[in-house]
Amino acid sequence: SKADMKRTFPPSRPQPSALPPPQKQQREKNMERIKIVIGTKVWDDMQRLERALSEIPELQIVAGPTTASGVFTDATEMEADLVLLAPTLPGFRSELVSELLHYDERPIACIGLLSPLESRTDELLALGMKGHVSMPLDDAQLRRLLELIPNAVTQARAERASSSYIPLDAPTLY
Repeated sequence: SKADMKRTFPPSRPQPSALPPPQKQQREKNMERIKIVIGTKVWDDMQRLERALSEIPELQIVAGPTTASGVFTDATEMEADLVLLAPTLPGFRSELVSELLHYDERPIACIGLLSPLESRTDELLALGMKGHVSMPLDDAQLRRLLELIPNAVTQARAERASSSYIPLDAPTLY
């Protein structure tokens, strides 16, 4: 019986438990799942991202469009918090980054999936991209991505909540 099993452990040894440590349990309760759209046309990259991200309980992949217009549609309709965005998508425009970040209903953060030779990195960062990783994804870049994801979402939400936030379509005063 279970009572007999518990008695077999010496008192100094911690009891094994199927439950995660309390701090992890608490963190999961407080943390809603981050909904992610992966926008890339490279099948291998998509597969690797799906495998890696599906192992993290706080992350949920909601769509994997293969065009830039599909990214915007899926991100807004699926209530995504974050888009992993490759500028190699058909129809990609740099402004997509700021259009997602300034989406009316909520900010949608972007992290770039960029080739090491991407010439638009600075432009994309200036438009509001919250970070980037180099493709193809190796283990180091994957670890970096997993650190960037929650930070990007938090940063985008904090910017939106700030009293200095200016909507994208606000008139410019000269």
